[in-house]
Amino acid sequence: MTHTLEPWHVSQTYPLEVTDEGGRLIADCDSAFQTALGEELANARRIVACVNACAGIDEPAEMRRQRNELAKALEVVVVAWDNADWLDSNQFEEFRAILAQAKGGQD
Repeated sequence: MTHTLEPWHVSQTYPLEVTDEGGRLIADCDSAFQTALGEELANARRIVACVNACAGIDEPAEMRRQRNELAKALEVVVVAWDNADWLDSNQFEEFRAILAQAKGGQD
């Protein structure tokens, strides 16, 4: 089963509701006075922002893993650059391996 397709919206008529493109209710952030109105509104906006930001990403956790791997690769490049008499081929092989892992084997 998949989730409702993006984009999601905060309802124009009832801003505690999260709706789909056609106005169909997805979530209601009304906590029946158990949470302050400002927090409920912020929750609805955050849900919409997060879901829409992840549009097209099948596995957000996998994307974070790849981002972390790319950050490691960049750090290796920066450290190597800072310490370079010039880079040797072993360092470039390390860069390639990290980049390949971050890309998940895709070219």
